[in-house]
This record gives sequence, structure tokens and C-alpha cells, in this order.
Amino acid sequence: MDHLPIPESLRSRVKEVPYLGLAPKYDRKGFEGFPERCGIDIGAILDLAKIPSGDIAPREDDVSLDTEYIESFFQEWIWFGILHEFEKKCGLELDASQFIRPGKSNGSRVLNTEPLI
Repeated sequence: MDHLPIPESLRSRVKEVPYLGLAPKYDRKGFEGFPERCGIDIGAILDLAKIPSGDIAPREDDVSLDTEYIESFFQEWIWFGILHEFEKKCGLELDASQFIRPGKSNGSRVLNTEPLI
């Protein structure tokens, strides 16, 4: 709905989704297998989902247990992976960097769908 022309007086507040950018960038080599290509054990992450977040104690040598890193990984995999699958199915050429724009806060970045218009 954010691509339809809506009069300013009727627009609702837009929720900005921050781009985290901690995990490896999506490699465009296919949605399936991305976690393995990044050295991520999805089973271990799913097991963490069963543990209350306050009980997770990241180890210094294991970045996969860091909650922010996991969120960033899923953002890269799901957002950019699905975007890439969409691009392939529609026969488009999209530049993934166009889907990240500066946020309102100084130095922040947010996800952006404007290039799809």
C-alpha cells in the first residue's frame, strides 16, 4: 500500500525498519543454503528460540549466539533473499544497495521499498 499515491492529509505514520548490517551480505547464490554458506547452524539458532532471551549468554568465540547478529542474519537472508528470488522470477535486475537508505537519525540506515515503484 505504500506505493499508492495517498494524499498527505490521509497518510499514516510510516514505521521505519532499521537495517542492521552486522551479518554477511546476502550472496545472491540462492535462498536455500545461505545459512550454511555463512557458517550458520540453523538448528542451533532454532534451539536458542526456545530459551528465554534473558538466559542467553553469548560466548566471545561464538558470534552465532549474539542476538543482534542473529537478527541481522535473518534480515539479510529473508529480506534480501526473498528480494533476490522475486528479481529472478520477474526477470528483473535489482541493486540490493538501493533498498537501504539513510534513516532519520544521524548515521542510521533503514530498509526501503521505493525502488519497486
